[in-house]
Amino acid sequence: MTLDWVVIRASNPADAGDAQFGLRALQTLWTAQTRVLVGMDWAQALALLPAEAHGQMLVLDGAWLSVDSRCLERLGWALSQGADVAQACDSAQPAPMQPVAYATLGGMARFVNLHPVAVYPVEAATATAKFELGTVAGWRKRQAGTAQVVRVSGAWVHDSSGFFSSAREEMLPLVPAGVRSAVDVGGGEGGFLSALKAQQPQVRTQLVELTEGAAAKARGRAGVDAVWVGDFQAWAPDEQFDCISFLDVIEHMVDPEQALRHARSLLSDKGCVVMSIPNVGHWSVVADLLEGRWDWAPSGIHCYTHVRFFTRKSIEDMLTRVGLRAEAWLPVVVPGQAEWLAHWRQSPDLAVDVNALNVYAFGVRAVASEG
Repeated sequence: MTLDWVVIRASNPADAGDAQFGLRALQTLWTAQTRVLVGMDWAQALALLPAEAHGQMLVLDGAWLSVDSRCLERLGWALSQGADVAQACDSAQPAPMQPVAYATLGGMARFVNLHPVAVYPVEAATATAKFELGTVAGWRKRQAGTAQVVRVSGAWVHDSSGFFSSAREEMLPLVPAGVRSAVDVGGGEGGFLSALKAQQPQVRTQLVELTEGAAAKARGRAGVDAVWVGDFQAWAPDEQFDCISFLDVIEHMVDPEQALRHARSLLSDKGCVVMSIPNVGHWSVVADLLEGRWDWAPSGIHCYTHVRFFTRKSIEDMLTRVGLRAEAWLPVVVPGQAEWLAHWRQSPDLAVDVNALNVYAFGVRAVASEG
């Protein structure tokens, strides 16, 4: 399929390496001859197109979309059936498909396979989507209010745009009550600190963030008292803290043990380290490997900027080496298919940890070891 025009709504490309990878993956959908318009909606793009413009125009939100390999083809099929603009279903707005039931790109492909390819008319005036394809003539009809707009079951994109803004409220139970000071390392736009402050108003919060764009948004966020931009291991405050959190951050570090030693040195007498770490032993990764797949993605277990990978045992071993011990665990469970788990359990020569296969990520609170 030839794309003549691509419109990207995001005004600036994200400055994180994972988003840059996502953008490179999206760019494989079009050619060097495709004309790309950035930082506008489709109506603004139409105003810039010459009157004689024709061909197909793709409109998408930005770099945080992972596109199923059949998505564009199926949207194109919908256009061939008479639609003017065809919309993909996505993880934020899945209907008429089912809510997300996967954890990797391989799993996303298997999930899409379960759904028949079909078109569902939608109201053009109110329809919104993160990934839409139409002819230029079709988009002009939509502007005039006369277009046939459809959503296509079986055309799917995964939206990771909440990666930096998530509040990570599921990790709040690991933070002890009554903490006076908390540092969130790599906390993006400060969502977790804001949620913590709402729960424990007495806590003084500090964000340490490597990405300037995310840090800039955190500075104006309620609940974030201070922001420092840079590498955590270069941060040398003159105080100690009751809680230091690394929520899906450790796996991005070349030397996570050095970072944890630094964190340990900054803890108060009763301080703790709170972490969330993806489990590379999750059933979705096992299933992908059995199919010969390891698909890098802008986020998730296979995030492109992950350089270290962990199971519960390797987390425990790492904590021991840096002088910490696990005090509490909070697994994030994304259960696998019962028949797969039963099959893997049957091997007489493997001590299969079926419970760990169901864990997408391990939340853990650690404190300094004695001695």
